[in-house]
Amino acid sequence: MFMITGDPFVDAGNAVIEELKRVFKNKSIIDFIDMVSDWFIHNWKGKLDSLQLNSNITNVHKRKRAKQATMDFFNDLHGKGNSSVSFGNCRICGKEEKLFRAGRDIYPLSGSGAFVNYHHCHEEGILICKDCIAKLFFLPLSVLQMGGNLALLHLTNDKTINYWTEKVIKTNLNKLSQGISDGILQSDFKNPKNALFNMATDLIINFNCERETLQLYYFTNYAAKPNCEIYILPSPVFSYLNKVLKSCKKDWYLFFNKHYKINKAEWDDINEVWRDKKNDEIDYKDYKDNKNEIVEKLLNGVNLVPTFRKFYRECFLKHKNVSTLMFDYYLKEVKNMNAEQIQLIKKLGNSIIEIAKKDDNNFKKYLTMIESASKAFQLRAVIISLIKKHYLNGEKEPLITLEEYVNYLFPDGTYWSEIRDILIIYLYELLHKKNIEGINVEEINFTEPEEELTEF
Repeated sequence: MFMITGDPFVDAGNAVIEELKRVFKNKSIIDFIDMVSDWFIHNWKGKLDSLQLNSNITNVHKRKRAKQATMDFFNDLHGKGNSSVSFGNCRICGKEEKLFRAGRDIYPLSGSGAFVNYHHCHEEGILICKDCIAKLFFLPLSVLQMGGNLALLHLTNDKTINYWTEKVIKTNLNKLSQGISDGILQSDFKNPKNALFNMATDLIINFNCERETLQLYYFTNYAAKPNCEIYILPSPVFSYLNKVLKSCKKDWYLFFNKHYKINKAEWDDINEVWRDKKNDEIDYKDYKDNKNEIVEKLLNGVNLVPTFRKFYRECFLKHKNVSTLMFDYYLKEVKNMNAEQIQLIKKLGNSIIEIAKKDDNNFKKYLTMIESASKAFQLRAVIISLIKKHYLNGEKEPLITLEEYVNYLFPDGTYWSEIRDILIIYLYELLHKKNIEGINVEEINFTEPEEELTEF
């Protein structure tokens, strides 16, 4: 039974053991250690320095008797355990057991040797039980080599466990059984942020995962430069990806792929591909590790509304009809925007189109009024002028009520420029829907939010 401890390294090793139990029935943990140590020593030539620093397997001075030393160590742990240093609660799983020191030869990044100051009382490693030590031994079969570091997805439930087992652990076991594995499994990515988004996409499409928080550990235990970076894809972002991939996949990939950063290349809007300076199409594999603006902003919690505004404006000018559904999902899932606020902005957009129709179809005039608002007071003035125009047109209901203005259009903490951008996006959507073309929209220098000026 897979027991989640919350420790990414121990849980990943446990996932390997569970898969070995499924494949090799009626074998003990010692049998698995015996088999896997052969793989590490003979197939991988002990290339585990980034995980088991100076262990029996990686230390060149111990290599000749690495197998025997490894088996002696684990037989002692699972026998009398004479090398235990105390009895108490395991630092990882909390079980009351005999405890053993685990330094960087066993537990990555734990500190040992020259790093004893990492621990209370200058101990030579954290104190954990024999079961957690055994699970850590299998960790190399559950990590990916990603660029210069290792990558590990934190396994938190059945969905992520099954995903990682299929993608990494089974692949490793299959390659080892065929004699074609010579080290830690290589990832298709070198950029951990892009890799994390790819994992989320895979989980959604192939493993029907709808809501999850993903944590990718990007680390190395190697030599004097141990390091770990943790990349987190929050649950609201995962939920957002789930919705766009299932409801507007084509539009999402257009938006996503267009925002890679590629030197000496241009985006081909007609064929929706990247082209180099010779006008040749650039293959995805050649830029998949490049920085992507959408990935960076979603992982760092940076507002995407201005990016969407620019995208939809360009699509309109190039006569490309792209659904705003992915933008609606962004407002609801990631921005957590109130549904009443979204509906009010849409209502305002519809009214502006009707006002423009009655003003000799002068759509450019009203679109420019909204786009040209570079300060909060300017946007206020535009809306008030629209309210007046709506009244003079003899409309029975007000364009917007005082309650709507205060509570839903500009509630406390709302950025004026964000409301402007949402309104612009919806206006371009309406122009598409109503087949209104030929508007010579002027290029506008949009003002982005500044701390002291943004609140309405």
